[in-house]
Amino acid sequence: MKSLAAIAAQAAALLALASGAGALVKAFHPNAPALYLQEEPLGKNEVTLDIIRGWGAPPLWIDARQREAYGEDHIPGALLINEQEFDELILEAIEPLGQAQVEGRNIVVYCGSHGCKASHKVAEELSSRLGLGDQVFVLRRGWKAWIEDRDGR
Repeated sequence: MKSLAAIAAQAAALLALASGAGALVKAFHPNAPALYLQEEPLGKNEVTLDIIRGWGAPPLWIDARQREAYGEDHIPGALLINEQEFDELILEAIEPLGQAQVEGRNIVVYCGSHGCKASHKVAEELSSRLGLGDQVFVLRRGWKAWIEDRDGR
C-alpha cells in the first residue's frame, strides 16, 4: 500500500503537468480562451469594434503605430499619425480631420495592442491641440482587435 506522502507527491506531479500543458495551450493556441471570466471595463474614451459598428457612420481611423508597421498593413483609409512624427504628420491630416469634425464623424485611434499606449497619447494630442474633444476615441486592443475581427477569430 502506498504511503500518504507518495500519493500526495503523485497528485502534485499530475497537477504540475496539467498546469504546464494548460499554460502551453494558452500561450500557443490561436483561439485560446481568456483566463478571466469578465473583461475589464472600457477605459476613458475606449471603444470596441462592436460599439463602432453601432455608430452608423464609419469613423476616421488614425494609426498611431510606427511608420514601418503602417506601411506593412493598416485599416483601409487610416491616416498615419504617430507620436514620433506627430508635428509633421498632423499637417498632412488637417484637411481630413477638419472634414470629420464638420461631418460629426468620430475619430478612432489605434496602435499595436491593448498594452500599447501610443493610441492614448495621440488621441490626447488630437483632443487637446485640435479641440476635437469628445469626437476622439481609442480602439481597445488596437490593431490586434482589427486583425482578429477581419480574420474571423
